[in-house]
Amino acid sequence: MRELVQEWQTADEAGTELVAAELFAVFASADCVIFNGGLGAGKTTLIRYFCGHYQVGRVTSPTFTIVNIYNSKPVIYHFDFYRLLSSDELFEIGFYEYIEDREAITLIEWGGMFPEVLPERRYEIEIEQGEENNRNIKLYRIKPDNE
Repeated sequence: MRELVQEWQTADEAGTELVAAELFAVFASADCVIFNGGLGAGKTTLIRYFCGHYQVGRVTSPTFTIVNIYNSKPVIYHFDFYRLLSSDELFEIGFYEYIEDREAITLIEWGGMFPEVLPERRYEIEIEQGEENNRNIKLYRIKPDNE
């Protein structure tokens, strides 16, 4: 089941930073959060501001490394599926061990590319670009239909 939790309209990075502050109050250890949106939509920017609330210094998109690990409390695993050709590559890097870590928050850019590997319970953030710097950001909670 997919439930819309909240929606924001932002006009600049300051607005994105305010959204990240609200997300900081929502997400906790063991949560998996999927970030979807086109190229340049602001997925990494939103993640950077979110991680800033955990005193993570440098946040970059792990496009080439596939995963960045931020040693905050809780630990944050930051994945980017954009360059992956198949979900088999995730198995090779131990992805399933990462998402089963109940002491960490897992953030995944382009997670919609391989929905079959995502946990049944998760959050999804959709970022739609408008004109200029405007963004429409939607937060969804995903859970099994029988709950």
